[in-house]
Amino acid sequence: MLDFDQIIAPLNLDKLIRDHWGKSFVRMQGPPERFKDLFSWDELNTVLETHRLMPPRFKLFKDGQAIDPMRYITPPHMGTPRLDSGGLAVCLAEGASLILNDVQEVHPRLRELMQVFQAALKTDTYANLYAAWHTQKAFDLHWDPQDSIILQLSGKKRWKVYKPTRLHPLEDDIEKPVPPTGEPVWEGVMKEGDAIYIPRGWWHVVHPLNEPSL
Repeated sequence: MLDFDQIIAPLNLDKLIRDHWGKSFVRMQGPPERFKDLFSWDELNTVLETHRLMPPRFKLFKDGQAIDPMRYITPPHMGTPRLDSGGLAVCLAEGASLILNDVQEVHPRLRELMQVFQAALKTDTYANLYAAWHTQKAFDLHWDPQDSIILQLSGKKRWKVYKPTRLHPLEDDIEKPVPPTGEPVWEGVMKEGDAIYIPRGWWHVVHPLNEPSL
C-alpha cells in the first residue's frame, strides 16, 4: 500500500497542509503506473457482480441528470431488486457515468487506503468511484461541500477548476454561492497517475475523453 506522501508526490503532507489545505487547488503529476494497484477495471466488474448495489450508493448520471434507476435496477415484482446488466450496459453505451459511493466498504484495498488518508489528515474519509466511457459529463459545473483528493486510476479526463465564489460554503446554506463568471484557474487533462486537491467550495466541471476513465 502506498503511503500518503507517495500518493500526493511531488508534494508531501506538511507542504499540502501548509500551502494548500483549505486554501488552493493543486495538481500533483505522477508516473502512469502510480495508482495501478489500487483498483482495476476487473475489480470493478467483480464488485458489480458480487454486491447488491442500489441508489444512493450506486448511481448513473449523464449531462447533469440522474438516470432513472428503473432503467438499470430490476423491478420489485422480480424479487429483491438487483442490477439489471442489460439495462446497465445500455445506459453506459448512451454515455452515462457510473458512480459508486463509499466504495471502500466493498473493497479491502480501498479500505486500507482510506485508513492511510484518515491517519494523515486526522479526519473522517471515504472514497467514491467514477467510471466513464464516452464524452458526456456526469455533473454540470458545481462545488463540493468537502475537501477532495482525486486520483486518476485509468484513462484521462479534462477538468476546469474555478475559484470559490464564497469561501468555505456549507451544503445547507440558505443562500447558495453564485456560479463563477471568470476564467478557470486550471484547465487541463488528468492522466493516469495524476492527483489533484480541490478545497471545499471550489467550482469544477469534468469531461471524459471518449475512452474508459476510472
